[in-house]
Amino acid sequence: MPKPNAHLFEGLCQLKELERAWMDVLAHYPKSRIPPELRQFESHRGRELQRISSALRQGTFVPEPASLVFIPKPNHPEERRPITLTRPDDRIVLTSLNRLLSPLFERQFLPYSYCACRNLELHENMGFACVP
Repeated sequence: MPKPNAHLFEGLCQLKELERAWMDVLAHYPKSRIPPELRQFESHRGRELQRISSALRQGTFVPEPASLVFIPKPNHPEERRPITLTRPDDRIVLTSLNRLLSPLFERQFLPYSYCACRNLELHENMGFACVP
């Protein structure tokens, strides 16, 4: 008997889906500011994506702990903000999961739940929040 939502897991393991997720990860950076570990991954992208896909299918994919670092704020160098650093493999899998699961959850939001939906802004929700 097939497992419920097996199609989601199969989608996660697809090379085409992992490739789309990788492109989304890269899209976060201007070409001149891509971190070295992502440049390294890109130089062997086909092999690396195949490795991730195989590890997911075999159940051997284990995400690494993320690192929390503090960097200066752009216009306030005396203040610092936290960022989380993850391995390229983990970012790809998380991005792919987000791409696969978001449409399922977005259907459940109320029409005025804009702040939680992609491509919609919080200020668009203000009409529902204001009481005359």
